Amino acid sequence: MRKVRLTKTGVAERAVLDRASDGLAESILDPLTDSQRGRLVAAMTEVGRLLLASQVRIEITDPRDPDARYCLRSYFVRR
Repeated sequence: MRKVRLTKTGVAERAVLDRASDGLAESILDPLTDSQRGRLVAAMTEVGRLLLASQVRIEITDPRDPDARYCLRSYFVRR
C-alpha cells in the first residue's frame, strides 16, 4: 500500500484552489433563496445517483469467469 502526501507547496496551492472554489460556490449560491438552494442540492443528489446508475451493469456471469472469481474472492475476504 502506498501513501501519497502533498508537499508544503502542494498544500499551499490546494489552499488557493479551495478558496477560489469556495468563492465560486458562494457567488452561485448567494443569489438563491433557501428554498432554491434546497432544490439545487436535491437536483445535484439526483444527478449523482443517475450518473452512478448509468455506470452499473448487472448481468449473470459464469462463476468461473476471472472477473467473477475476483469479485467472489474479494467479497469473502472482507467478511
